[in-house]
Amino acid sequence: MIMSHYPTDQKWQLLDTIVSKQFFADLPFLNPGFIKYEVSDIQPFSGKIRPKQSISCKANLPDGSRLAIYKNRVLQKIPVTFDGERYHFDMSEKAIYGMIDVCIMLPTGRVEPLYSLKITDQ
Repeated sequence: MIMSHYPTDQKWQLLDTIVSKQFFADLPFLNPGFIKYEVSDIQPFSGKIRPKQSISCKANLPDGSRLAIYKNRVLQKIPVTFDGERYHFDMSEKAIYGMIDVCIMLPTGRVEPLYSLKITDQ
């Protein structure tokens, strides 16, 4: 799986189906915490979303941790719910534009980014 770098030679994608540069550019940017906390099933699976479009994911969080949205390293007041399987971010109340980070907030106060998305009208 291509996660952080697009190889100049397509054979080094090591994928069953070759992906284009544009497809790669439109993927979410994955941070090391993505693998560390077993994040999966990002919905929508795109690096670009529309304003007020809700997002969700699965993750294996340590006890006492929670997920949150940050923009420019500032915590955003976005409600997050957990239905026993998925974490849901209700983006409907607040229009945010630009790059955002889906982060884990650990009980120690440490914040680690999991993945990043761009919110745009385009």
